[in-house]
Amino acid sequence: MSKNKNLRRLAAGASTAVMAVGFAGMFGITEASAAPVNKSTNSGDWTFNRTISNGTPAVGETITVTNAIHYNGWLAPTITALKDIHPACLTYVTNSSKVSGSGVGTTSDATSVNMTGSWIRGAGNRDIDYSVQYTVGAGCARDIALITGAGISANQGLSSETANAGPSLTVGKSATTTTVAIAPAPQAGKASTLTATVTNNAAGTVEFANNGTVLGTAAASNGTATYAWTPSAAGAYSVTAKYLGDATNAGSTSPAQTGTVTPAPTAPAAPANLTVNPASVVAGGTVTVSGTAEANSSVKVTAGDMNCTATADASGAFHCDIVTGAAGTVSITAIATNNVGASPASAPVAVTVTPAPTAPAAPANLTVNPASVVAGGTVTVSGTAEANSSVKVTAGDKNCTATADNTGAFHCDIVTGAAGTVSITAVATNAVGSSPVSAPVTVTVTPAPTAPAAPTALSVNPASVVAGGTVTVSGTAEANSSVKVTAGDKNCTATADNTGAFHCDITTGAAGTVSITAIATNNVGASPASAPVTVTVTPAPTAPAAPANLTVNPASVVAGGTVTVSGTAEANSSVKVTAGDKNCTATADASGAFHCDITTGAAGTLTVTAVATNNVGSSPASAPATVTVTPLPAGTAVITVNPAAPTAGSPATITVLGADANTPVTVKNGTATVCATTADANGKATCTWTPAAGSQTLTAEVTVNAAATTVTKTVTVETGGGNPGTGGGNGSLSALFGSS
Repeated sequence: MSKNKNLRRLAAGASTAVMAVGFAGMFGITEASAAPVNKSTNSGDWTFNRTISNGTPAVGETITVTNAIHYNGWLAPTITALKDIHPACLTYVTNSSKVSGSGVGTTSDATSVNMTGSWIRGAGNRDIDYSVQYTVGAGCARDIALITGAGISANQGLSSETANAGPSLTVGKSATTTTVAIAPAPQAGKASTLTATVTNNAAGTVEFANNGTVLGTAAASNGTATYAWTPSAAGAYSVTAKYLGDATNAGSTSPAQTGTVTPAPTAPAAPANLTVNPASVVAGGTVTVSGTAEANSSVKVTAGDMNCTATADASGAFHCDIVTGAAGTVSITAIATNNVGASPASAPVAVTVTPAPTAPAAPANLTVNPASVVAGGTVTVSGTAEANSSVKVTAGDKNCTATADNTGAFHCDIVTGAAGTVSITAVATNAVGSSPVSAPVTVTVTPAPTAPAAPTALSVNPASVVAGGTVTVSGTAEANSSVKVTAGDKNCTATADNTGAFHCDITTGAAGTVSITAIATNNVGASPASAPVTVTVTPAPTAPAAPANLTVNPASVVAGGTVTVSGTAEANSSVKVTAGDKNCTATADASGAFHCDITTGAAGTLTVTAVATNNVGSSPASAPATVTVTPLPAGTAVITVNPAAPTAGSPATITVLGADANTPVTVKNGTATVCATTADANGKATCTWTPAAGSQTLTAEVTVNAAATTVTKTVTVETGGGNPGTGGGNGSLSALFGSS
């Protein structure tokens, strides 16, 4: 029993200790270091003597729970498990559990730690103890007693558990620090933002105050709260921000932000000290207006209907320039403007604006002497104008200049130009400008006698004539003047009638382009030559000379072969070349060269000649050239075409040579039959063909040496208007004989 009394006294002492700590926390007493708390609690046959290393831990702190257990019975139970019960916000420190100082197998859940083993207790050993460590979590409720407990498992029905065995622990709120900032600097009537910053990114309510008077509250988010403050008047301020705390953070008050609320701005006072320089100016001149106004204000200066604008500098000084308007005494005032508004008008200053000088009036009293003059003569023009002004007198395209004297009188001389009635005016000029034109006076300018003007309107008829023919030249010249017409080394003379018309005839000389001019003569002198006209004098036409330089290529050819005949003749003449009963035609080019192709006939020596023809007639025949035509090889047939290069739409002669005598011959162009005839006793057959343009293939179906044979020939047909002398074969046997 004495042991039980001791245990009860120990429990009472422990309870008293717990109450003492609780009261210390209640009355704000802060221990210098961690303060353990103890509590002794009976649970069944057991007494739990529990100690927590710090009864008021901070978040993140590690605490140790110790439980000294005493068995109060007389049996010898076997203990199989020890249980420590804790708030869910405490986290068991892994492997921290010990039983009687030794590690032990342990399991844990959100609210308990269970230590298992086998420990026998009896009369000789009634005590067992364990210790467990926990980390205090941020989820713990603050300033609230958190309950702990314990349990024990043993045989013989001695298990017991007390969830509130104690002692309790209290997690205090986190300390905070609050600061406050003001932006922009406070000004009466203007909003400033008060910004409170609370450590720990705290949430909750912040109370803002000025000079101890609460302005209002704002919610903190992530440690920041703002409040819009508009001071009502100027004066000293002392602004604080008080964080009222929340479930996990303690409240705190910022240091005060102090200063002076500046007064609200006002419109400027009227500008002062206005001066104008110069004090007198000619109308349209510029004056500078200076003065003082509120620093940095915009100043508008008004002078009558003119104005200028300036910005006052940091000292308030301003100036600007105004271009004056009409003459008179002009009142000048200034108004200053800032962001608030405009000032009253300044006291006025005055500037005297004198009239600007003007251009002169128009000259007057113009006279001209003499009133009539021969062209090229001189007249004197007099009049009056503004004194000392410069006067320019104009008469048609002539002029003179004078300076009016002190009385305004002026005069100057003009040499007249062309004949006629000339209007004379004057303009006066001073430093400002020019006057209007004066009223005009006139002078009569009579013409001076002159030599005639060059004849005009020259024409020649006809415009082209054969050498030795006559042309008539007509035109106009000064009435009654004598006109000489010249055409190369020929000329004729005529007298212009009262209207100036003239004409005369000239017999032309050598061929060529002849320039014709005319010159008129009167009592004063001769005119310049007229603008020329031309007449074309063409030579009398003749027939061409005989063609020359005839050549034949090749000089020898198999019967039916083609030769090219070349030579020279009158340029552009038509040349006909004849070789036996064959011929071809060509046109000589601009240099006189020509050539054409002839398809030969029967074997023998052929004489080749050429005749040229123009619009007048034909030339004699050229000197002859010869070509040797050799017989066809035995058993050979051939197709020839004359001309060798036929023209589309013009008839050409197809000749087949080498057929058996009196046998049928059929000529085809492609699949179309051109003709069907019979070879004569010499094996020759002919027919006429009018071809189309392009490459044409001719086929002759003949009998040679009693055998049917087919002969072909490809012919290029020129389009209409081509040179018939440009076609023909190259003299090869394949071209001559075709194919079979």
